[in-house]
Amino acid sequence: MKWAKYFWVLASLLLVGYVWQSHTLQTTNSKLSRVQADNKGLKKRLAVQKEQQVALPDVKETKDKSLNEANEQVKQTMQLVVNSDPRQFDTSLVGKVSPAMITKLKSELTPTVTASQFSGQNIVYIGVVNQYESPLNFMLVSKNDTQQNAYYVTYDLSNNEITSIDRAALKGAFNELN
Repeated sequence: MKWAKYFWVLASLLLVGYVWQSHTLQTTNSKLSRVQADNKGLKKRLAVQKEQQVALPDVKETKDKSLNEANEQVKQTMQLVVNSDPRQFDTSLVGKVSPAMITKLKSELTPTVTASQFSGQNIVYIGVVNQYESPLNFMLVSKNDTQQNAYYVTYDLSNNEITSIDRAALKGAFNELN
């Protein structure tokens, strides 16, 4: 009988240990399944965010590319403006300069400047006044042996055309070292 008492105590301890272990295992399994579900949801959200995310170097490269293209377009167009007869602007500047600006250039340049004074000028300096705004503003200097001219040029990136050309005051002689 003494042994029976120990047997029942040992059997009860084993039964309690078994129940406790199975309960702990169930709790651990349920926590594990919740963590796995959370991880799946997190992976899906990260994948969606990665698809929607725009890399900053791509934005900078695009901005630099459009700025370089605008710079080249403005330089070529202004080379036409300073080297062409203003009476021919209707044909030479179409698609590069807004129609209102062509009319303004014709009325401002035709009476005051002869074509011979404008021929042979070169754009010696072009700089961006505001690189991070739209439309872009440029400062240009054109010169030849007899005269120098400075211009503020506004370039619209959405229409890819010059919308404004204004003469700027140029004090003193301009050289590439200034």
